[in-house]
Amino acid sequence: MLEKIIIIFISVNTIFLLGYALGRRIGKAQGEKIGYQESKTVLRMKANMFSQCPICNQYVKKL
Repeated sequence: MLEKIIIIFISVNTIFLLGYALGRRIGKAQGEKIGYQESKTVLRMKANMFSQCPICNQYVKKL
């Protein structure tokens, strides 16, 4: 009886850890993809709002 409980416990933990690892890998890939897409918009928005270059932090004169 104790062996069955141990086997079930190990199986559940293994499935959980595999799911966690897979979800983490997929989540990182999707996050990077969305980050690359949205970074252009965020940088452009910061440049327009603060009159400052988001890369070198120098102020830009507005026309």
